[in-house]
Amino acid sequence: MSTYDTTVNVMCQTHRCVSLCHPGVHVFILIIPDAPLNNEDKAEIEEIQRIFSSRINKNIMILIKQNSEHQTAELNEETQSVFERFGGRHQFIDLNTQVSVLMEKLEQMVEENSGDCFSTETLMETQM
Repeated sequence: MSTYDTTVNVMCQTHRCVSLCHPGVHVFILIIPDAPLNNEDKAEIEEIQRIFSSRINKNIMILIKQNSEHQTAELNEETQSVFERFGGRHQFIDLNTQVSVLMEKLEQMVEENSGDCFSTETLMETQM
């Protein structure tokens, strides 16, 4: 399969998923490890930006997955710049214990966006 075929397939699947969420997606959750971003992480973030354009930035919440309570809540400069690109919205989370805090942040994010969502129309506009 060529890169073009893979890209077209990703775009079709993305369109399908967004179209299933009427009127659109209020929040996309991007989960990253509590560690410096590696080249694969960076490439995936660039791919998200390429597929959705910068119009997705206001609809992304980044979760930093902590594997133990002993990890620090410090961000390196590179990771901080990624967060700023996506509106600075991030949350350190132990996925086993902090879901209520996450839900509060997601509700706040939807409120800040005045209920605006990333719709099929928005996706189509970004791909033109």
